[in-house]
Amino acid sequence: MSESSRIESQKLHWRDSWPFWLWLFLLFLAASLSLAVEAALGNFAAIAVSVIQLLLLIWASLSTPLRIEVSNENVRVGRAEIERDFISAVHVLDSRQMALTRGRDAD
Repeated sequence: MSESSRIESQKLHWRDSWPFWLWLFLLFLAASLSLAVEAALGNFAAIAVSVIQLLLLIWASLSTPLRIEVSNENVRVGRAEIERDFISAVHVLDSRQMALTRGRDAD
């Protein structure tokens, strides 16, 4: 198999997991609920609720990453799919350009 045909048949895919700030926010919410349970029902109930919340957060983070797949025929992001024929060009944006694209320069 030649190098060019191997590259043409290659698929690129990766997963984009939760950012650090989201983990901190969700852990803060879980901790505040655990404190409320501890105040109302005691230590054992708070520990049980904390363990259940932590397991649910881990399960949610593993089951909800953004899956991105790029092939020669199409581009998939999550459940969305678009054929490569509709994509005319790809440009790398820095953070300032991305902020403008999300705001007033959105197309």
